[in-house]
Order: sequence, then C-alpha cells, then structure tokens
Amino acid sequence: MLKLPDSKILFILGIILSPSAWSAQKSELSYCIDPNWYPLSYTDNGTHKGLSADLIKRIQIHSGLSFVLHNTNSWSESYSEILNGGCDVIFDIQSTEKRRKHLVFSDVIYKSELVFVTNKQERYITDPKAFVRNSRLGLVDEYGPSDSLNIQSASYYRSLKSGLIALFNNEIDAMVDSSEVMQYILMEEFPGFSINSGTGVYWELRAAVKKENASIIKEINPAIAAISTDELNQLRQKWFWYKEPKPEFQWLYQISPVLLLLCFAIYYFYSQGVRLKALSVKDELTSQLNRRGINKSLRLAYSLFLRANINFSIIIIDIDHFKVINDKHGHLEGDNVLKSLSQLLQHQLRNSDTLGRWGGEEFMIICFNTELNDAVAIAERLRATIEKDMKVDGKSLTASFGIADIESSPGAGIDNLIRVADERLYQAKMSGRNRCIPDLASCEA
Repeated sequence: MLKLPDSKILFILGIILSPSAWSAQKSELSYCIDPNWYPLSYTDNGTHKGLSADLIKRIQIHSGLSFVLHNTNSWSESYSEILNGGCDVIFDIQSTEKRRKHLVFSDVIYKSELVFVTNKQERYITDPKAFVRNSRLGLVDEYGPSDSLNIQSASYYRSLKSGLIALFNNEIDAMVDSSEVMQYILMEEFPGFSINSGTGVYWELRAAVKKENASIIKEINPAIAAISTDELNQLRQKWFWYKEPKPEFQWLYQISPVLLLLCFAIYYFYSQGVRLKALSVKDELTSQLNRRGINKSLRLAYSLFLRANINFSIIIIDIDHFKVINDKHGHLEGDNVLKSLSQLLQHQLRNSDTLGRWGGEEFMIICFNTELNDAVAIAERLRATIEKDMKVDGKSLTASFGIADIESSPGAGIDNLIRVADERLYQAKMSGRNRCIPDLASCEA
C-alpha cells in the first residue's frame, strides 16, 4: 500500500474541504464581462477595453491577482458562464436578491445612474415610478435594473442596440440603461432618441464569484478601496469626455477671430435678454416673483396636474392692519416690513415651494405635490412664526391666510382656485384676523 507523506495528505484534504483555497492557488483567474457595453465595457478583437478594463488593471495592481479575459458574445452568456464555472469572476454586475443565492459580491467599483431613453417627441417623465408601472420598458437580458426599479413586466433584448431598434419600431415606450452608455450610443447611432429623464436609481457595479470562491472577493475588496477618487475621475474623463473632431480645413482657423467676436456678441445680447426676462417676473422691492412670475408658475403646476394628476395647493397671505403701518410710520417703513416678511417666508419654506408677491401687502405660495391638509400645516407654521418673530412698534405683526388646493376646490381651473383661496382669506379677515382658513365653514385659527 502506497503511503503518502503527511504534507501531501494535508494538501489534498485542504483541496477537498476548502475549494476556495484551491481557487486562490490559481496563477490566473478567468473573468467575464459584458462585451457590448461601450464605453463602460466592451471587447475589440478579443481584447477587453473601456472603463471596466482600466479599473480591472488597477485592481490587479493593488491586489496582486492576475486576470485573463474569458471571451463571450453577450452579457447573458457571461452570466451563464459564471454560474456554470466557465469563468472565475464576473465584473460590472449588480447585486440582486436572485443573484445572491448563487454569487458573492464585492464592494461597489463604479456607480452609474439608470435613465429612460425615449423618442425626442415624448413628454418629460415627471414621475419615474408611475412611468415604470404604466409603460412598456425594454432591458438587456439578465441585467439588474428590473430588480432595482421594481419592474414587474418588461421586454428583454440580447443587446442594447436591439432594444433601441425595438423602441424605433414602437414595440416599447422606453429603453433603460446606464446614462454614460446611452449618451454614446445615441450620439453615434440613434440621433432620433434622447435621454428623457433619470430614474433616480443608481447601478452599483461590482465583481462577483460563486460562493465556493468567496476568498477571491476578500482579496478584491481592499484593491477596490485602494482606487483613489482622483484615479476614478481621470478614468471617467478618459472614457466619457466626448471630443469634437478637429476642423479639416485651414480656412476655419483663419476666420476664428471673427467667429470669436460673433460668439461674444451673441452671448452679450443673450445674457442681456436673460437679465431683462428675469426682471420681468421679479418684484423689485422683495426680489421674489411678481404677479406675472406667479401666474407662470401656476400654469406650470396646473399643467402637471392635468398631465400627471399631481395635486398642488396655494396659500394667500395678507398682512393684518398694513394700512395702519403705512399711515403711522410712512411707506418706507411699510416697504421694510414687506422685505422682512418676504425673507422670513423664504427661509421657512421648502425647496419645492414657490413664493411671490401677489400684490400690495399680499403674498402667494404655491406648494407643489401638496394636499390641502399639508398646506394648512405649512400655513399654520408660518402664521405662528410671523406672530412670534416680527415686531412693529414692539407689537407682534400678524397675517391672515386663505388656503385652497386644485383637487378639492369646487370647479376647475386656476382662476377658480384663486377665487376660492381669496374667499377663505376674506373669511379669515372677517373672523378676527391672524388665522388660517382652509374651509369656508371654518372660523377657528
């Protein structure tokens, strides 16, 4: 009977009991990628290129691991290969619940926002979640966004190009993929499409291995952490900075001074036009929107209500006994009160709210995507803050509030909404001032 040395017995037992240790003994690790995901990751005559290729080189440097590409024809084929043991590591993959049953994932190597690509004529997507629920979406087969965006039903394609062709044929409403990848492919091959909007979801790209090879990830993670922000930014500029072709004709260089002067003139007149346009919708005293600017914002809010059923509310504020302030202290002091109140309101409001001077001592606030009860809470908070923080002659300044929302106001249209808010403001005045009235039947602050 052949007797093996103790060291060999221990080595064989190590292989049997710990396959991951055997993986780590390999001099080279084969890896799979998406071969058709320019400029993030692609192959050219069997050579891996793109941002992913450069990042893998840095992971090799920082970890001491050696990777060799296992060529495939598509992402779905690469995903099958990692599951079947055809390659040791797969890069540029997102962690999902389904995948975590079979694979172990590294830390995030690179993040990319997912975007919707539609025909240029498609309206801007204001509610990505509703769009996902109600639209026909296209994805590359075996990609991760279906889990990230909670997509219940989608059409799957072998490549991004085949999905965009389906979009061209009106088989789907939008194609979903990485913003960087979409920018290039649309610019070069599909000029009739555009990035409509972001989804608000980021694709977190990682490396992954089968569970029995988990020790590889323990070596990859420190290498990922060693890639500096400067390195990553340099690689982003290398792969995502679109370079315009240089002029081929000498005469373009000869007339460049004239072109420069023309550009300066266009910029000057454009900037003056922008400044004048801004002045046309701004109140000179308070620097808030004037009535014209408020009306423009009201039309925008009403358009969103009609198109996407996004409710909005308005709050009209009137300073109590403002005429007394003007008569007793003069209009200069009255102007100071208006400016101070404007600043106080602006600091108290949310970023999504729009404030403007409606006229005289009245201000209007447009609260986007806000139900009546929430608008009442905002108004009551403002009322209490004004009474507490603003003083005239040592006495508290107060204001009355009329509140209405487009969804629950009787009738339809902006004019009727303003009428309802005005009636509620009048009721607040008649009920003793310094109160918020969201309902004509209400008489309490």
